[in-house]
Amino acid sequence: MRGVYEEDEAIISTTQLSRMLKINPTTAVKAVGQLADEGLIYKKKGLGMFVSQGAAEKIRKKKSRLFYEVSVKAFLEEARKLGITAEEIIEIIRRSAEYDY
Repeated sequence: MRGVYEEDEAIISTTQLSRMLKINPTTAVKAVGQLADEGLIYKKKGLGMFVSQGAAEKIRKKKSRLFYEVSVKAFLEEARKLGITAEEIIEIIRRSAEYDY
């Protein structure tokens, strides 16, 4: 998402990852395996793991879905409990956006 690795670029090895993050190498292997299972990286035999085409977009879509499921739903539920109308919510978002961008 931050552009640290481009599509089809090699990522660091699990050994390097475990050293950098000071985690168990088995944990690094599991994490990289999960990324591969999700189609975000792929293996080139003898060369290592590489970033898949469209990986950033896949991550963005997943994070957007999670944002809605967790944050937006909770926000709207709390607004309902407080009796805040849809129009008031829109105004709150507009005002917040003016200061954040």
